[in-house]
Amino acid sequence: AAKDSDWEAVLALSETAMIEGSSQYIGYLFRAWAIYNLEQKSAAITIFEMLSKLLEEQGFNNTDFINLFIAQIFILEKDYPQAIAQLSKITLNQNSNPELIIATSEAYSLAGKVQTAKTLSQNLSQNYQI
Repeated sequence: AAKDSDWEAVLALSETAMIEGSSQYIGYLFRAWAIYNLEQKSAAITIFEMLSKLLEEQGFNNTDFINLFIAQIFILEKDYPQAIAQLSKITLNQNSNPELIIATSEAYSLAGKVQTAKTLSQNLSQNYQI
């Protein structure tokens, strides 16, 4: 449904996924992006914030990916100050998930903070260095 940009169908499917325990998190992700694509930016951010709270309640203390997704919404809306504020909540170091480092660096670059992106990319292991 997402491939076909049928956001109403994605929204319906996400509701089912949110009810099921094993796919609950994915349901929230699909729901937030479907709502965003239905031009409800604030509601999408609220869904991401709900997911972040759910993760914290369930013992997942690291919600950096959720902060990244919210920052990406602001980037899509060309609200770079808000995006940078959201990105600043993400803590990265050499032990961080490489995909998170890459995506966060890319987001900083898209938000106009190229030097910050370069600095963050130095946290990547040699396997990812150019």
